Amino acid sequence: MNLNKIAMVYFLRESYALKSKLFLVLCLFVGLFYGVSTAYSQSSIKENILKVNGKISTEAGAPLMNADIHIKNTFIATQSDEDGEFEIDLMAGDVLVVSAFLMKTSEITVRSGDYISINLAANAELLDDILLSQKKKQEERVSTPFQNVKSDSRGFPKQSLLNKDFWPGDISVYESLVRNPLLSGRPGGGLSFQRSRGQINPSPALVILDDVPVDQSVLQQLDPDQVQSVSMVRSLAGSIKYGSLGAGGVIYVKTKNTFNFDDNEGGKSRSALATDNEYSENLLSIEESFEDSSYIAQLKSAQSFEQAKDIYDQHTVSLGVSSLLYYLEASDFFTQWDPLYSHHILSQLFRLSNNNPKVLLGIAYQCEQLGRHRQAAYVYQELMLMRPDHVQSYLDLAQVYTQIGNYKLASSLYRQMLYNTIPNLDFRPIEFQIITEYRRFLSKFRSKVKFQGLPNELLIPNSRKTVRIVFEWTNPLTEFELQFVSPDKKFYNWRHSAFDNKGFIESELASGFSTKDFVIENAARGDWIININRLSEDNENIPTFVKYTIYKNYGLQNETTETKIVPLNKVDMKVTLDAISG
Repeated sequence: MNLNKIAMVYFLRESYALKSKLFLVLCLFVGLFYGVSTAYSQSSIKENILKVNGKISTEAGAPLMNADIHIKNTFIATQSDEDGEFEIDLMAGDVLVVSAFLMKTSEITVRSGDYISINLAANAELLDDILLSQKKKQEERVSTPFQNVKSDSRGFPKQSLLNKDFWPGDISVYESLVRNPLLSGRPGGGLSFQRSRGQINPSPALVILDDVPVDQSVLQQLDPDQVQSVSMVRSLAGSIKYGSLGAGGVIYVKTKNTFNFDDNEGGKSRSALATDNEYSENLLSIEESFEDSSYIAQLKSAQSFEQAKDIYDQHTVSLGVSSLLYYLEASDFFTQWDPLYSHHILSQLFRLSNNNPKVLLGIAYQCEQLGRHRQAAYVYQELMLMRPDHVQSYLDLAQVYTQIGNYKLASSLYRQMLYNTIPNLDFRPIEFQIITEYRRFLSKFRSKVKFQGLPNELLIPNSRKTVRIVFEWTNPLTEFELQFVSPDKKFYNWRHSAFDNKGFIESELASGFSTKDFVIENAARGDWIININRLSEDNENIPTFVKYTIYKNYGLQNETTETKIVPLNKVDMKVTLDAISG
């Protein structure tokens, strides 16, 4: 047993009381409230099963880690290890579908139980495009550091300092900022926001001094006594306003007097505002764009609960376990007739999942959308035991433990993630999300846990009207785009794609997370639009699901939350996912 499993076995011993409370949830999942369905089960076929071992490599022979291997039209899947090795149970004639980041997908028909070596070809065209794009960005950054450019930023909250917060011994604003935990820097060097592991060269923070973009060297010349306030911004509002010039974050400095550090010829002020992000589209809503499958249309034609059940039983026989989307949509449909039967469908899917993490995540997402957080907690615990090397497993557990009121376990997990004390794991790639969520947790439930010894930064409650949107997804290899449109019709795009975010996806695969959060501060001034578009092909029988949670008045006593899920295989064009009213 590896160190991660040892650590979590110890951790789960502490959660014995919680697991006792979840016993009825387990009973539901194994189908004690309803009879076992006659649907085809992959795991029930024992004859003619072949245990196949193999290796996934590049054409040059280099092993490929985290390659996805699944049997076509089933839920049976596995991943390659650090040596490219894998093991999977299948039947002669099954087709393996193999995919990996930056590689072309391959299909192989397996005829015997012999060891198989699979070489994937690189997606050469994509790699060439990525290299050209990186070269172009580097040239632009060197030649025109203050030009107007498109937006390309990260979303994080803002922190502020007033004049009274500066240390008396500091001789420059730079010295005051370099100690801030949100920033990193070195003596004589530039400041940048703390970044995820795998991002070797973080972009420098943009400095805006009295509404004018200036070089960071100004901070080393500026006396703290001259400064009224400093604000550090990593939010959508900041990135939309300043575009990719603010990709490394924005540091706003307001002085007590007006200073002009502009050295442009002709005395023209330098503009950092993005110019080519005007929004003029009129898109369908996601509800308007989705059409029911013939199966769901038949369910909706039922005139009674009994008739709907008969139709569902017929579908499970004809479909088998070939459609994750059908089971989740059927579960959603039956909530109008009987919530318990809706849960029965999820428990049936759980038994048929073959422990496929993508299927289990789909079940957990659906439970959360329906407000069944205790059932979601059971699934997330199973996922953590299956994937103890995925940092997402621990973050999901901390979130769902908070939802079901197990605050001590949630706080324990947040602490372990914050201080990186879980063996063999590095939580730095999601550090800002951990800090943001733990601060919210402590602002709402501090009286229920021990908080002594935590940094003061975590104990300062949010006092701003803030909207936070957290996205998660089931497949790290699926490409999609999120677009945020501000009330003044300026847009900002974030793409989960190899071309636009290669480093992010590499870190995602290496650390085992699939999440991204965005913050909109001072959102009261109007309505924001969120659009979504799928950029790559998706697996039809196990489509990628995106879960998003919108927090309004984030961290405040009047906070509201709403969770929804979206099957990306039904997104055939850019559509409006949601709208947020300020």
